[in-house]
Amino acid sequence: MSGLRTFVRRNLETIERIRLAMVIIFAAMIVIDIVLAVFLKEKYPTFSEVVKENRTEWMWLSFLLGGLISKIFYNRKVLVRRKEISGFFAFVAICLLLATLGALLPKDLSTEIHLAVMLSGGLMAHLAWPQYIHDEAAQ
Repeated sequence: MSGLRTFVRRNLETIERIRLAMVIIFAAMIVIDIVLAVFLKEKYPTFSEVVKENRTEWMWLSFLLGGLISKIFYNRKVLVRRKEISGFFAFVAICLLLATLGALLPKDLSTEIHLAVMLSGGLMAHLAWPQYIHDEAAQ
């Protein structure tokens, strides 16, 4: 765990830059969404409308978002390094399956199904992609 703390201390400036960039991108998306909703509603759809209309076709994106949230906030740390390529292939295979199913399923799927897909993405990422921690004290 001390290796992770050392890494964060060494790269604190870079981490703060990344956080700032993410906040700026998120704020820009909100501003653009408001501008599109208020001034250009007839010409261009908002982000919210695009996501709402295509959410079944983009079910694989919900799966990936669940996996990303899991990796960021609920990451499983391990001390023994194992090959994670099988977890990656499983993740890609499920994304391809969901992309195919999303094109075939009706567009009016319930929100509970989309929530289940997102939660399964988080569970898959938590189980398939643990974060290896190099423990210097164990050596």
